[in-house]
Amino acid sequence: MIMKASSKDSDKLKEFSFEKYKFKQVTVTAGGLSYKGIFIGADDSDIYLKGTFRYLLLPLEKITSIHPDDEKEKFDQKKSIDKEFYSNPD
Repeated sequence: MIMKASSKDSDKLKEFSFEKYKFKQVTVTAGGLSYKGIFIGADDSDIYLKGTFRYLLLPLEKITSIHPDDEKEKFDQKKSIDKEFYSNPD
């Protein structure tokens, strides 16, 4: 399944495909919850994950993010806390 995703940098649309996730371990955020599993596929209305104990069917309209588990979150310097925050006041 190929979808069009808008780019913040320009008004042009770029192609998006779920094929890069096929048969890989992913984390999907949908409806405020995170789901982990093997990405099986997608159709016009749902995506399919193979979870630990069962298959999961998640509606596309509820999905807010999807990313492979092998991707590491990037460190954001703005969100870091200085070591002085954890020291005991004397």
